[in-house]
Amino acid sequence: MKGRINNLSFYIRSGEQIVRASSNSYHHDRKSPKQLIHRQKITLMTEFLSPVKDFLKTSFKSVEKGKAYSQASSHLMKNAFTIVDGTPVLDPQKVLVCQGFLSPPENASVHVDGGNIVFTWTDNSGQACANADDQLVFLLHKGNYGFRSSLELSHTASRKDEVFSPLFDRMIYGDFHVYMAFRTFDDTDISNSMYVGMISMERKLDF
Repeated sequence: MKGRINNLSFYIRSGEQIVRASSNSYHHDRKSPKQLIHRQKITLMTEFLSPVKDFLKTSFKSVEKGKAYSQASSHLMKNAFTIVDGTPVLDPQKVLVCQGFLSPPENASVHVDGGNIVFTWTDNSGQACANADDQLVFLLHKGNYGFRSSLELSHTASRKDEVFSPLFDRMIYGDFHVYMAFRTFDDTDISNSMYVGMISMERKLDF
């Protein structure tokens, strides 16, 4: 028998079968601190983006079709981590869930009022790449439990409206990271997303 299985080498010498463990296999398997941090980053990135993969397919207008998840992953890996005591920590405020060339919401905010989610912003139509009829896009990110978003609604609000409170078919509960953006009325372009904070919704019905 000749060949290699894992870290074992098999060969014939002087008519005898020799099996030898690779002396440097331990060194090949051992990861440096930098490699371990990179691996942890990939795990955290995957845990954060995988649940919203369907949303990302519609929200990255700056890249070719099919490359949205890759672009979102790349931006997150480069910009959304800090190292605390040798451990990578993901900062949701630095994550992009939309990317395009429109002007983002100005003075964007979100709050909960009487069990209703309320988005507010300032109309900046006519400034740079901002149109009065641009449509609000939002993402409520619930970690591994998925997301709720403007994709569920037939319409949201225009940039000129300055306020919007979504009505979902199914009630929602839990803690959500919230992102806002605008897309053109014909859905050909979108703005970069803005992180506007976390909200907590009391449980009413199953999510």
